[in-house]
Formats: sequence, structure tokens, C-alpha cells
Amino acid sequence: MLNYFFTELLENSPSSPLYNEKIKINLQKILLLLTDIYYNSHSESDALLNQTTKARVDYAIEYFQKNFSSPTVLTDTAQKLHISITYLERIFRKTMNTNLHKYLTAIRIINAKRLLESQTMTVSEVGLSCGFNNLVSFSRAFKRVEGYSPKEYQMNFDKTPNHHH
Repeated sequence: MLNYFFTELLENSPSSPLYNEKIKINLQKILLLLTDIYYNSHSESDALLNQTTKARVDYAIEYFQKNFSSPTVLTDTAQKLHISITYLERIFRKTMNTNLHKYLTAIRIINAKRLLESQTMTVSEVGLSCGFNNLVSFSRAFKRVEGYSPKEYQMNFDKTPNHHH
């Protein structure tokens, strides 16, 4: 299309009637076409960028769910994606409307509750197996999310009316 307008522009001879007008019209067509190409490629690259961001966040979520028990899961995820942890935090917040640490803690607490319910491990073992560095950080995070300590949760779990064996 662009070639056609340029050819038309060059084939115009100065002796032809309405020469200046034809030049102006062809230049306007070329300008419009270039503007259109620019904006379309721009939105495509934005979409591609968002697609890449979404793919990265999706990968991170999947990786968290499989590797939440690792205390270094955030660093590992960023390394696997070849981005900084700061950038990972930023795209995660933008895409998921939540903080990366809160999200990971939620995954860890969900899994910790399952382990506490099975009553086969101590609270400390559950915390460590869910990626918390120590009992204090586990208890603190658990209480912040659930409203009571992991020990209280474990002790009262059997007595909850919704519990089905």
C-alpha cells in the first residue's frame, strides 16, 4: 500500500493538472498510513508486553504452588524468569492486585491447614515444611491470616462441626 502511494507520488509530473493537490493528497495518504502502522504496531507491542507479563505471573503462581515449601521460592522464581525480585513484585501487584508475599503466605497457610488437620506433624514441622523459616514466623503469619495460632487450629480442628471424616 505504501509503495503504491509513493509510486503515484513519483509518477506525477509537474506539468499535469492539479499537480500540487495530487502531491498533497498522496503525502496525506502516506502520512495516515504511517500513523496507522505506528499505532497498530504500538498497541501490538503493548499487548505482547502484557502477554509476557501475564505469562510471567502465571508461571510464578504455578511455581509457588509447586514449591511453596522452599524458603527461597521467591528468589528462585525471579531467577527462573530472568527478572529481579523487585520487578516480579511489581508485575505481580499490577496483574493480581495483591502483594506477592501475601499471596505466597496464603498458599503456605492453606497447605499448613491441611497438614495441621491431618494431625500427623508438630506445629513446628508443619511450619518448616510449608516454607516458613521458623516457628515464630509461622505462628505470626498463621495468626494474622486465620485469627488464631496454628496450635489452636490443630487442637480445635477435630471439634469443628463442618469436619467430615
